[in-house]
Amino acid sequence: MDTLNRSAIVVKPKQPFLDWLHVADPTSHGITLFDVAGETTIYLIPECDTNEELEDVLENYARRSLTNNWTAGTG
Repeated sequence: MDTLNRSAIVVKPKQPFLDWLHVADPTSHGITLFDVAGETTIYLIPECDTNEELEDVLENYARRSLTNNWTAGTG
């Protein structure tokens, strides 16, 4: 059996996200931090040996996540 080493990044919405959401979507003003607290996302990432590798992986995941969310449902 092969072993596959991975790390996990947990992304939880915080107040700055909620502030941005309220600006970006005027219909979202009724949404509270408690409401979005259940929207935690877990990313499984490759094992990184250095902080630089980790930063590269995180930038790549953030870029892909934003691109996927912005383009979902368009076209």
